[in-house]
Amino acid sequence: MTTQSRPILAALVLAAIAMASGPRSLAQTGAAPSQPTPLMTAGQALGRLLELIRTTPSVAGITPERLEAVMGAKILQAADGSARYGFSERVTPSWSYGLGIDKASNAQPTFHFNFSPNPPDASPAMTEICQLDVAAFSSRLESMGFSKTPHRAEHGRLLMYVFDRVRAGALEMRIEVYPRGEANEPNKAGHECIEMIRMS
Repeated sequence: MTTQSRPILAALVLAAIAMASGPRSLAQTGAAPSQPTPLMTAGQALGRLLELIRTTPSVAGITPERLEAVMGAKILQAADGSARYGFSERVTPSWSYGLGIDKASNAQPTFHFNFSPNPPDASPAMTEICQLDVAAFSSRLESMGFSKTPHRAEHGRLLMYVFDRVRAGALEMRIEVYPRGEANEPNKAGHECIEMIRMS
């Protein structure tokens, strides 16, 4: 996957959770639009995602109903009526996250989770959403039987980590984790936070 694919994946998540009308999430119900109360912290959202992975054999088993049960959030269908379902909320003043399952294409279903800055063209530090960093997330996945392989782009630059779970000689689930340095400060640039996750 190329670097240019990353904004496309993020756009797919946003498309998956675009709703026709009404509240976008349980967290925003009854809350002032300017100061929504998040349903989950960033760490809690990633923790529930790990639980979803642990208890689901394959992405095909991730239904809207299962997402609601594990994530504890109201999962809504895409505004165009397609088989895309998801949820999003602003988790801090600087960051939002979104998650979605795409069952609309003829290919196998895919699941996406990503953090997005507020506003979209901003580049804030990830400190406030890095409670569960790449190292901790990786450790949890490896304890579930996933193998970890770094994938690099041009000049050896790290693009993502790929986690594969193989059972009975067949690939059961693949998870791509896209890292980003916590901040531009020298002592934080090397600390890998999670920017985006794709599952297939």
